[in-house]
Amino acid sequence: QLLEVSHSTVSREMRRNLNAQGLYRYDQAQSISSRRRKTCRKRPVITPELQAQIVDKLNLDWSPEQISGRFRLEGISQVSHQSIYNWLWCDRQNGGIFQAQNQGQPYSQSAYD
Repeated sequence: QLLEVSHSTVSREMRRNLNAQGLYRYDQAQSISSRRRKTCRKRPVITPELQAQIVDKLNLDWSPEQISGRFRLEGISQVSHQSIYNWLWCDRQNGGIFQAQNQGQPYSQSAYD
């Protein structure tokens, strides 16, 4: 009650982080927790195989919305258009295959300004 945390939370913490002697040490618990956190990663939404299919469609001038919709219809993947945009953004930031491609026309001022 001093910690203002549920007793089940405390017991779970104790159970998960006991050392070999059955004792709880906060420094060891923190290192165990950090190790768990480091090894626990989300799997990528866009796999290398899916990347290849997306690149093929982008080279055909399909939009991410069209790609996402077609992949859903064909049962290929449930990838969202936003995931494709995020992947493209990361690819450009890292100097990937879409770095040199320019989307749209360059901005030019109107003659009436």
